[in-house]
Amino acid sequence: MVLVDGNRHQIEQVQAEAARRQVEITTVVDFIHVIEYVWKAAWSFFTPGDPDAQAWVAGKAALILKGKARQVAAGIRRRATTYGYTGGERAGADACADYLTTKAPHLDYVGTLDRRIRPADEPRPARPRPMPFRPELPARSWSTLPCVNNV
Repeated sequence: MVLVDGNRHQIEQVQAEAARRQVEITTVVDFIHVIEYVWKAAWSFFTPGDPDAQAWVAGKAALILKGKARQVAAGIRRRATTYGYTGGERAGADACADYLTTKAPHLDYVGTLDRRIRPADEPRPARPRPMPFRPELPARSWSTLPCVNNV
């Protein structure tokens, strides 16, 4: 699995390298980039600071995570058209819908995880070794170690 930011050239280069090496890969777009586009659409439909925008974005994000990016894109276009948005008013909505439609093959988060989960009988990677005891450090130094404070 290869995580990309959605840049078309980046996806093409990753796929070309995989083909050159004769390996099968799945490319997945970083969800943060997807959400940035959903927020662009939200600002086409909501005024800045409107609390309904956050709920709307969360709903669309949940649908995208369920593999419904194309349906979300169609719904965004339909809303912009139904409410008569034109030109600059719907620019964010159209940008989001275009992005979701174009990147849909790389937005199958659930399917990717289903295909990539390791079977129970496959060996697991070794666990990292625990930090060794360091008697040469004075006791007060132990509290400054990040692993001690984050336990």
